[in-house]
Amino acid sequence: MALIDKEQVAKRFQTAQFSYAQQAIAQQKINQRLIELLQTSGRHQFERVLEIGCGTGDLTERLIKAVKITELDLNDLYFSDNVRQSLQQNRYANVEQVRFIGSDIEQLTLTQPYDLIISASTVQWLHHKAAFLAKCAQHLNVNGMLLFNTFAPNNLMEISTLTGVGLSYPTAAEWQQWLKPYFALEHLSTETIRLRFDSPLTVLRHLKATGVTAVEKTIWTKGKLQQFCQAYQQRYALADGSVYLSYVPMYFVVGKLVLD
Repeated sequence: MALIDKEQVAKRFQTAQFSYAQQAIAQQKINQRLIELLQTSGRHQFERVLEIGCGTGDLTERLIKAVKITELDLNDLYFSDNVRQSLQQNRYANVEQVRFIGSDIEQLTLTQPYDLIISASTVQWLHHKAAFLAKCAQHLNVNGMLLFNTFAPNNLMEISTLTGVGLSYPTAAEWQQWLKPYFALEHLSTETIRLRFDSPLTVLRHLKATGVTAVEKTIWTKGKLQQFCQAYQQRYALADGSVYLSYVPMYFVVGKLVLD
């Protein structure tokens, strides 16, 4: 399987940064669910926290409102001036220190242990997921927590079915196998977030506006676009003539194993 071009991923998300907040409805629901899982854990205070793939800062904002953090490290492939300014304008009432780390998390050398590592809708882009989990375990304190979501193999299946284009998402069983040497599984769940759109064309606009089409440069000729829209309308229409698109996030809450 070909590795994901992370530079292309970064460029697509940079292009989408101004429309992301309005269009990323599914991602915002996912962020809120992650915070709910964090609150359910009963932990409301953390010394050091690392957020991987902070993007435009939606999860960051929810996180700092939900728990008290002494030191917060925000990581992403790239911080534009607009995103950095937006994040800095947040009122970090529950955070004493914030650092911005613009780097590929798989290449980044972490220098301190964390009490919480959290990541939303990011790990599906990583090249070496098992190695990433090992790295997280290595840099979590005893009783540290890793909280993240990824997506199930049938995520955005409407798009992959009609175009043959899409990420290859590992199964929940594969993730559990990778987690097993380092973590105790505390929570695993899957949900389907089905979004409604007026037409197949607005589905494509939504994907472009959120940057999640970064898997491939798709060239839409007039004929190809018409064929796609007709097939989408036939297969995925609702009773009122609108169409739907399905996000299928998987949520993981794991605690670091204490090895004898």
